[in-house]
Amino acid sequence: MNNIKSVSVTILLAAAVALAVSYFSSSNTIIKETLRETLLGATPGTTISGNALTVGGLTRYSVSDSLRTASSTICTLRAPAATSTLVSARVMLANGLPEAGGGSYHIYKTGGSIATRTDGLLWSEAIRDQMTGFGFMATGTNETSLQNMTFASTTYLVFTADLNFNGSGRCEAIWESSYL
Repeated sequence: MNNIKSVSVTILLAAAVALAVSYFSSSNTIIKETLRETLLGATPGTTISGNALTVGGLTRYSVSDSLRTASSTICTLRAPAATSTLVSARVMLANGLPEAGGGSYHIYKTGGSIATRTDGLLWSEAIRDQMTGFGFMATGTNETSLQNMTFASTTYLVFTADLNFNGSGRCEAIWESSYL
C-alpha cells in the first residue's frame, strides 16, 4: 500500500509541478499582423491645406497671389520646385474693371520674375469693356497647346497689361508634375 501511496503522491506531485511550470513559463505571445493600408475617401471639410495634391504619383500644384496695382506687371507666379507642365493660368478681376480699347492682357513664360516683350508669350487677349477675368487652359487643340508648357523650377509665369492696372483680384496657375 505504501507503494501505491508513493506512486499516487509522485504522480500528483509531478502533475502539480508540470501544471505550475506550464502556468508560470507560458508567455502571452502576441501575434502582430501588419496590413498595408491604403487610405481612400473624403477629406473632412471643404479645403485641402497646402498647394499640392498627389494622386497616383502625379502632383497637381496650385499657386495664386493678389494682383499688383499701379503696374503693368500685375502678377508673377513661380513654377514649382521641379520640372512641371502648366495646366491653366487665369486672372480674376474684382474691381477697377478696364474699359475696352485699353490694350491687351498678356501671360508670359520667363526665366526671371520681370517679363519683357521679348520673353516667351503664351497668351494674349484684347481688353474688353468691363472684363471680369482672363486666362487659358493649356490643353486641347487651340494655339496654346502647341506651345511649350514645360516649366523649370527657375521659371516664372508673368501676367501683364499694356497699361497700369488699378484694380484688385487674384491670379492663379495650376501645374502638374510626376517629380514633385
